[in-house]
Amino acid sequence: MFQSARLKMPALDYVSIIQSLYKDRVAMLLGTTATAVAAVAAGVQSSSIILFVYAGLFLLAGLWRYREAIAFDREQIGPEDAKKAEHWEFRATLSGSLVAILYGSWTFYSLVFIGDGFATLASVSVSIAALVGIYARNFGLDRLVTLQS
Repeated sequence: MFQSARLKMPALDYVSIIQSLYKDRVAMLLGTTATAVAAVAAGVQSSSIILFVYAGLFLLAGLWRYREAIAFDREQIGPEDAKKAEHWEFRATLSGSLVAILYGSWTFYSLVFIGDGFATLASVSVSIAALVGIYARNFGLDRLVTLQS
């Protein structure tokens, strides 16, 4: 379960799946920006400073992942270059897991500590919407989906 998907499929399929992780960088950046806006709105509504911190963390995470996607594009990985793709699988696993933890902790904090209906609704609904997209894109990588769950 926690081994690279490289060992479980042909190189051509594996590289294609890794490329799909980095494909929609603009949509990913817009999604994390929208999440930050929701966190700010919840922070304003509930007067909670920590929600503004979460908004900043979402923006930083989005920029980091956007930068990762640009760096991946510069690598010019060939369709059979599974070794290079494995390096990028690890990086995607790391960043994807950290973003999932960020969404989860935002939701947990809003549910347990804020006590505001809007903050709770915003964190739960935005997290579900974001993670559905994340899981759909990562379906081919058991390790990544498991760590994000």
